[in-house]
Amino acid sequence: MSGIFRAELIKVLRRPMTWIALGIVLAILATVQALLIVLAFLPAPEGAGGDQAGPGQLFVDLTVLPGGLANGLNFLPGLGIFALAVVGASVAGSEFSWGTVVPLFARGADRQAVVVAKILVLALVAVIWLLATIVLAFVLSAAASLIHLGRIPLDWLDLGMARELVFGVGRSLLAMLPYLAAAVALALLFRSPAIAMAVVLGYLIVEEVGLAAFTALRTVADGGLGQLIDLVNATAIGANADRLTGLNTRALSPLAQETVIEHPYRAALILVGYTILFIIIGILSLRSRDITLRPA
Repeated sequence: MSGIFRAELIKVLRRPMTWIALGIVLAILATVQALLIVLAFLPAPEGAGGDQAGPGQLFVDLTVLPGGLANGLNFLPGLGIFALAVVGASVAGSEFSWGTVVPLFARGADRQAVVVAKILVLALVAVIWLLATIVLAFVLSAAASLIHLGRIPLDWLDLGMARELVFGVGRSLLAMLPYLAAAVALALLFRSPAIAMAVVLGYLIVEEVGLAAFTALRTVADGGLGQLIDLVNATAIGANADRLTGLNTRALSPLAQETVIEHPYRAALILVGYTILFIIIGILSLRSRDITLRPA
């Protein structure tokens, strides 16, 4: 297993797509953070209440330390998951288009171990990406703190906050694992990275739009429709991922400290269940097929 893991890790780390996609994610994060910093200088609307002068406090809290770190933790499970899913589907599906899977199994590699190794490697890549987004978010938040506060506050950094950051990395990783496992499983099932990308990215888009629509409808829906909306909200991957990333926001952002996150442990168990399900699908897709011939 360790040899297969090392081989898969080398393949992923040597792929230019892995680092190009990370660069794109970091560029988008930097753009979003910079935009929030600029928006903080917009004048408040005339007649707005409150004694706050200068930059809007909302955008200030979103960008300065420690609130800005929540953006680094949650950006990858949010918008960045699109790029990571593409990398995952490409890593698994290209084995067939390049024909590298045939000599791999000809050497006696265990098919189950290969699937598990691919997902473990992608999880490690996700952690590397997470650390990169956190570092970038810290740098940008420090710059925002200098701009808005005139100093870099570090009084928030204690053992408890360090523990929250570690837990935050774990929560963000768990929020992404079902999508990564799905990308690998579908790429192995269809022997095509393109189909896996289309299905996973399509689901992500539908989920983003659908969950927002369902949330808006829930306030007026009752009866069977209301129960259906509750069921979707309780079981959808994205809804449960949002619950975990919501814990990151609540721990780091002053704007969300009073936010109530419902059933976070249930959400974690559901995400683990989805991940295991897709791992099983990936294993079965390799076991049940003759892969001595390359697909047309």
